[in-house]
Amino acid sequence: MKINPMKHITRILPALLAMLTLFASCKTQGNKETTEAPETTDQTKHIGLAIYSVKGIEGDLDRAFQTIADIGYKTIEIAHFRDGKIFDKSPAEFKAYLEGYGLTVTSSHTRALIDPADVEASLAAWGTLLDAHKEMGCKYVVLPMHQWGADLETVKANCALFDKIGELAHEKGVKLGYHSHNGEFSTIPGTDIMYEDYLIENTNPENIFFEVDVYWAYQGGQDPTAWLQKYPERISVLHIKDYYVIGASGKIDYKPIFDQFYANGHQDFFVEMENDMGMEVADKVAKIAFESQRDPQPFPEEIMKLFLEGDSLDKALEGIAASYKYLAEAEFVH
Repeated sequence: MKINPMKHITRILPALLAMLTLFASCKTQGNKETTEAPETTDQTKHIGLAIYSVKGIEGDLDRAFQTIADIGYKTIEIAHFRDGKIFDKSPAEFKAYLEGYGLTVTSSHTRALIDPADVEASLAAWGTLLDAHKEMGCKYVVLPMHQWGADLETVKANCALFDKIGELAHEKGVKLGYHSHNGEFSTIPGTDIMYEDYLIENTNPENIFFEVDVYWAYQGGQDPTAWLQKYPERISVLHIKDYYVIGASGKIDYKPIFDQFYANGHQDFFVEMENDMGMEVADKVAKIAFESQRDPQPFPEEIMKLFLEGDSLDKALEGIAASYKYLAEAEFVH
């Protein structure tokens, strides 16, 4: 049997890109400057934060989480679970650490093996991961991205295994979800079926929920509100995102999104920010990402440099403060 190395490379490309982005945050370790908590108009609203947004957080965890709490965020979504630990803390230690700042961890972006050729190993890996997140008090565990396949049979096999993992999560009392980028709004080669539609319609609602990122939906040419109307029960968590600071670009109308989301009976959402790449570069990234499911391509060197350099911790904290302020002052946010 011949092994196609490119097939395996494209399967792990999303994970590599995610790791590179996380590596960018490490470039600013050692930053110990003091950041004053910004004034906000309302700290009673249910606003969560994806701490992936806080580049350089590893450099000063105490200052970062104190500022996050002072801004008004009450709950977070982590993206730093590695080898059973978060920032070198066990799940129980991290839970207690956050409680010291009045914060809870509601969700986690993480991954484990998904290999239809080895279902047993895949379920075992996810079982260990899910147990750790339950110990942390995590309500949601979210697969942040996945290479589902460039043909319908491969997508079908990956989707079926993901549903099995979701069944395991359900048995353990944890909700398993999938986070969409814009590539899921392209069609599976040889069909007229969007990846997102296929995944939603071929997974059990008891096993799998979906976390739609409103920015990536926009970059996929989609109206997030229409998807909330189409799948009112399946899309139960949102990433509220913009090109950088929430509301700053003026390109995304958040009011109808929130109105429909609340009308569907949901409340959990998380602010997320990428590095400040500028709109032109961000659009270039989105064009490449759109084809990521059908035909994965490497990012140009100048774009990878932006990921590797990352923003400073101070700039990230300023960005999440401005994003919170926008949402706290918005009448359509509860």
